Parts: sequence; C-alpha cells; structure tokens
Amino acid sequence: MGVGFFQKWKWVLPNSSSSFSTSTSSLATKHNSSFS
Repeated sequence: MGVGFFQKWKWVLPNSSSSFSTSTSSLATKHNSSFS
C-alpha cells in the first residue's frame, strides 16, 4: 500500500459516505504521518 492507495480512497469515499470517509480520512492521515 502506497500513497496511490490513499489517494484513491480519498477520492472514492467522499462519493460513497461522508461520515464513513471522515473516519477513514483520519486513519489515512495517521498512516501518511507514519510513512512520512
């Protein structure tokens, strides 16, 4: 899983469910911080 994986989800989730994308967005941000 790389940056492309998170970019894809950040593009797909907002179109699926805002509440679900919000929680997942926080997780993706935490993971991105770990990778940085």
